[in-house]
Amino acid sequence: MEDVSERGEEARPDGNGRRPFVGVVLAGGLSRRMGQDKALLPLRGQGGLTLLGQAVGRLAGLCPEVWVSCGCGRRYDGYVCVPDASFDSAAVRGGPLPEHLRDGADGGPGPLAGLATCLARAHAQGWAGMLTLPCDMPHLPEHLLRALLEAAAGQDKALAVFYRTQGGWEEPLAGVYRCGALPFLMRALQSGQRRVRSILPESARLLLPLPEAAHSLFANCNTPEQARALGVDIPTAGDGTAVRQSLEESM
Repeated sequence: MEDVSERGEEARPDGNGRRPFVGVVLAGGLSRRMGQDKALLPLRGQGGLTLLGQAVGRLAGLCPEVWVSCGCGRRYDGYVCVPDASFDSAAVRGGPLPEHLRDGADGGPGPLAGLATCLARAHAQGWAGMLTLPCDMPHLPEHLLRALLEAAAGQDKALAVFYRTQGGWEEPLAGVYRCGALPFLMRALQSGQRRVRSILPESARLLLPLPEAAHSLFANCNTPEQARALGVDIPTAGDGTAVRQSLEESM
């Protein structure tokens, strides 16, 4: 297991002095409604491939390096992990996260902490930004992720790129974030804001049009019922030992 927060190694820049985009799988949720760590749940008929493994594999086909953004105190064996706790590091922001933003009974700051932590790390290592994908979107196809990268590479003014349907639905957690978005993420964290889609002004976002019918490709699973509907196996009380042990080992 490799932990970026402890590695202290910088990515090698390309000829332009900055790497393009690092891939980041968002897996820092508490999985309370699922009742177990959903990142470790296997996909039906995929030979034991987990939601996390699938997401990492998709980004690995598009980005030269992939990190897993995980919750405070959690690690996933075999992956490059960036825990939200690293946001407390003086090297990242110069001081500890305010008490009301730490992981706690209310679930902490949510995916915003993972986005800010990884974007700060990407900036420090010389990346232009990051391509993000939640671990629990098993049906999001690679070509939609590739289109995000291509759109971001075609211009450098937008600080974030993600999809919007004609009806106004947006999914900011599957998108591209440039390092210039970091001050906006930091201010939102400090103010206690959690709604990612409203952090950046419209002028700083590039919203790719998405047909309403494609909305379902972004479906995620927060409950056992949603997971089963999306082709994820949920261990029963009689066969959940392995998953529980994996969760305990990752903590």
